[in-house]
Amino acid sequence: MNTRVIGGILLLLLALAIAYASTRDAMPPASTRDAMPPASTRDAMPPASALQCVPATCCHATECVSASEAPLCADILCTQECVPGTLDCGQASCQPIAQKCVVVPHA
Repeated sequence: MNTRVIGGILLLLLALAIAYASTRDAMPPASTRDAMPPASTRDAMPPASALQCVPATCCHATECVSASEAPLCADILCTQECVPGTLDCGQASCQPIAQKCVVVPHA
């Protein structure tokens, strides 16, 4: 291969890495984004002093835990697919019910 082809490939890879990094920084972490309930549910959420519930795992969570038991997801990359039966893509949310964190499916 000549040096122009190699240089072009390296330039393309650099551009892709920059584009990926800029979209990754612009999006909230998947665990936050996937677990966010719809606006109507958020409006009815309990006050901050009440039990706060979050997804139990960083990616494709199927259970909820209290915020004090939240997994550390800052350096975790998740796939962007909507896995059925999870909190992904607003399929469900974590809610405190009877002082327990439970998964509440959305219709």
